[in-house]
Amino acid sequence: MKEFLSYYQLIRKRDQSVQHGSLLKLVDDAGHWGVSDICPWPHLGDLALDLEILSKGSLYQRAYVLALLDLKARKDRQKLIHAKPIRINTLIIDYSQTPDPTAVLKIKADGNFDALLNCLGKLTNQQIRLDFNSSLSSEKFENLIPALSKRIEYIEDPTAWDDKLWQQWNQKVPLAVDFATNNPFEFLDAWTYLIIKPSRQDADNLIQKCLTLNKNFTLTSAMDHPVGFAHGLRYAQNHADKVSGFSTLDLYEKTEFHSYFETGTTTVVMKKSHDFGVGMTAALNNLKWIEA
Repeated sequence: MKEFLSYYQLIRKRDQSVQHGSLLKLVDDAGHWGVSDICPWPHLGDLALDLEILSKGSLYQRAYVLALLDLKARKDRQKLIHAKPIRINTLIIDYSQTPDPTAVLKIKADGNFDALLNCLGKLTNQQIRLDFNSSLSSEKFENLIPALSKRIEYIEDPTAWDDKLWQQWNQKVPLAVDFATNNPFEFLDAWTYLIIKPSRQDADNLIQKCLTLNKNFTLTSAMDHPVGFAHGLRYAQNHADKVSGFSTLDLYEKTEFHSYFETGTTTVVMKKSHDFGVGMTAALNNLKWIEA
């Protein structure tokens, strides 16, 4: 099996900053190929992109698994994604946004509680997910809990991980764990929802654990390339009863790959095509690939 890379840069609309990543392409001896995405987040603990590739770290290993799956599907002329809309939450990164009143909201929150509570007070009947990216101190979060609306579905990574405190807080308001700890199943009472990013994690294993233990989970994209997004969307379509977090495509300036998707206020869909695997064949063939 030969391995090829195609480096990319995604430009964030909000501040024009750059997200670096690389697509991985596997080609077998018969010329069949499949692709996936490597999109590290060093500020959240990932290795830098070059080191991740050089060391063939966990993100590279996950990408290899997904590229193999795509290769097999293309070889067998099978589609991995259907053209049926998937329900998504609406991502709120600016408190001044006026969201769809029927949407489930994912609010990227911070320590400015006055602005946050003012935003929450203006909302009508929306279900709300808050994400603090572990930015709060335990004291600040303790002070916030009594002021929160009962429409809070969960609060994701409010503080740095502390299993004892999280167990206490989880009795007052549902908590969701994402990056805060790598071992959430050691402390089942410390969280109510597990955030699962299929393009980064062994989603099959994590989903099965949650189902076995009767724990809730939310499937979401990882602010990654549309190829990584597509691999994750495959899982979301298999759990279409859940409102997923696949609302990150619009964070970036559009690329040729973005044209394969249509994002509404509450849904996302990969447009109908005759492609196999995760699709996007024409755009992938336009890239330059270097042997890894």
